[in-house]
Amino acid sequence: MAHIEDSQVSVLSKIVIMAVAFEILLQVPNVSNKKQWIANELEKRISNLNFLKETRKDRKGNDHTYSKIGWWGWDFYKIRNNIVHGDIIKSEILHYYAPNREWLTHLIVADLIFWECVKRELFNHKCIGDNIYSLAKECNKILSKAFPEEPQSTYIKQLSRWFLGFNEIHKALGWILEKRAPNSNLQ
Repeated sequence: MAHIEDSQVSVLSKIVIMAVAFEILLQVPNVSNKKQWIANELEKRISNLNFLKETRKDRKGNDHTYSKIGWWGWDFYKIRNNIVHGDIIKSEILHYYAPNREWLTHLIVADLIFWECVKRELFNHKCIGDNIYSLAKECNKILSKAFPEEPQSTYIKQLSRWFLGFNEIHKALGWILEKRAPNSNLQ
């Protein structure tokens, strides 16, 4: 229903439907602050040290620090709450601000992140990515001599982000900075 290309389902309904899909996929428990729980869960599942972080105050004045993925989850669920509680939703709230992506909406980002979560689940259950596990094993053999304390899981995480295309999505959304070679003449 969230992907019907017809006017029968409103954009607001699609957001609520995608929020329900996330609740099911992430197995959100019955907690009082679901947006915070979802932000924390997306942090655990997706964020890494390369993600940009930000600190914001909640309505009670408490500081919260999350990466861009955590704040997206928080904001997306806040939009869902506003819709469900009957608040007036201005169209600009549905827009997601990312560099050079004026057309981007929270619903499009929801699709990308939901797909990433599904791919991660499939990968973690070894339904996809056999080549990544094999390559990580080879990396471990070679690099374990230089870095004996480094667990093989580190290579698996890094390779999966690269081979499954997550880094490119995160860069396009402005969540991680693209690293440049030192002394690079590229502008």
